[in-house]
This record gives sequence, C-alpha cells and structure tokens, in this order.
Amino acid sequence: GFHSFFEDVNFMLVMLGLCCWRSVLELHQWRKSISQDETRCYLRQIVLESASESEVVHQDLKLGRVFLNEDLEVKIGDL
Repeated sequence: GFHSFFEDVNFMLVMLGLCCWRSVLELHQWRKSISQDETRCYLRQIVLESASESEVVHQDLKLGRVFLNEDLEVKIGDL
C-alpha cells in the first residue's frame, strides 16, 4: 500500500512500502552469502507475486531491485 511521496524539480517519487532491510544485494554484501533456503524463499515470493498478478516477472530483475521488509517479505522496486 501507499506509504508516502516526495518530489523534486524533475520527479515525483511514490513510496509504496518501507523496506527496512534494504536490498538483497546489500544483505549479500554485508553477510558475504545468502543460504540456499533463503534464496529459495525469496524466489518463491517473487514467482508467487508475479503469478497472482498475472504479470511477467520484471525484465531487469537483479539483487539491487529486490527489497526486504521487516518481515523479510520480498518487494520489487527501483531506486
């Protein structure tokens, strides 16, 4: 759901969710690894979310665009 928005001269940015754990890329850089079980869990969430919305998975999906909220639920986004 909607969290907040802000704007500058060129853009209006809408924050749809707050992901306090940052991205999976940052998690990987901090811990130096992500377990197979964690990877399986994150991929499952991405696939299920995409399937339930009847959409194609993001065409430029990478670790830096996969964010985690406080419950370690995956959110796809962009900075």
